Amino acid sequence: MKYLKFFSLILFFLSVSCDQKTDNNRKETKIKPEIKDYVDFLNNQHTSAKDYILTLFNKYDIVILSERAHYEYTQYNTILNIISDKRFIDSVGTVFVEVGVSSEQNKVNEFLKSENLREKEIKQKALEIYRNIPFFPNWDKTSYYDFLIQLYKINQKLTSSEKVDLYYSDVPFSWKETKTKKEYQEFIDTLETRDSVIAQQIIFHFEKDKNSKKRKKALIILNYRHAFINIRYTKNGQKTENVGRYLKEKYGNQVVSILINDINNKNNKFFPYHHGKWDASFELLNISNIGFDFKQSPFGKDSFDMYPVKNDLTYNDVFSGFIYTAPMDSFIFKKGVPNYISDDFKKEYIRRNRISGYHPDIENDTINRTWMYSEKRWCSNYDAVRYEINQWKTYNNTKKQK
Repeated sequence: MKYLKFFSLILFFLSVSCDQKTDNNRKETKIKPEIKDYVDFLNNQHTSAKDYILTLFNKYDIVILSERAHYEYTQYNTILNIISDKRFIDSVGTVFVEVGVSSEQNKVNEFLKSENLREKEIKQKALEIYRNIPFFPNWDKTSYYDFLIQLYKINQKLTSSEKVDLYYSDVPFSWKETKTKKEYQEFIDTLETRDSVIAQQIIFHFEKDKNSKKRKKALIILNYRHAFINIRYTKNGQKTENVGRYLKEKYGNQVVSILINDINNKNNKFFPYHHGKWDASFELLNISNIGFDFKQSPFGKDSFDMYPVKNDLTYNDVFSGFIYTAPMDSFIFKKGVPNYISDDFKKEYIRRNRISGYHPDIENDTINRTWMYSEKRWCSNYDAVRYEINQWKTYNNTKKQK
């Protein structure tokens, strides 16, 4: 009997101890009131980023995806997962990209529809296209080169009628025809109309395909402000030079623009959406793959702080939805393409740089080798950004932070 009482006391104290630990854990994980609405909303969202984008095509003809910084590499894993999905191949089949001058379109078509190329031939043909797609002396973002190769490999598994079409939509330009500094500067002076030209080229090919192909929808990948679909930017109602705005005016409710999570950049300093509240909400719930509409969400109601110009917009005014595919610490900024400055291209590479006003340092050029950056290495003020996010993740009873 004594032993029974002894063990009962032990069990009692263990139970109390466990309850105290549980209460402590609850206090540690209690949600700050400033982000409670975000967390409550996210707890009821269960659609993956890929499925969210693909489901949009059931209702819309055009889905714009607002790309992160050009050289953030991981976002293209999501994009390729979308494009390779049978639902995309069957009902969409067309991709427009901002980066890539339209003058290279014939070579892109030929490459993507070529059959049974060996690995060495794939890389060489992709490299030849890649060298000529920018109107800058070079383009060192690895993702665009790898994307072209992966898209070729996706097409190799498809029949001729199923193959995915890729349209380069940037302003027409030819390095072969640009001989002098004066000619190059005259071209640069025309870039004020770049967004309207990109939009016109997208509209031309989209309309042409609608009249000639079974698949009549498109995914459009645009960077940052080019993807904004708002038709006002200041209180005086002045319209903006954004590709998304032109497409919205042309196609109305048949086009939507979707924001992918990012860390924004102002004058080479990074900052998270709404002082880190958004990122903190996703990180607290350990969410790394989700998509949802901005409408009727606390995220969509927030003021539009993505662009450093005063405005009276909300995120729902500028974008229709949001996908979150990775926390900032998982971002990879990748530069460089193997064999870009080969011996047979070196002379031309130097020429392009010189007429553009640059003096190339070939031995140290980032295009000439692969560079990978993560966390602090790509974010110059990483500690400040991380602090902004983390401040919302630890509950306390002190005065609310703004």
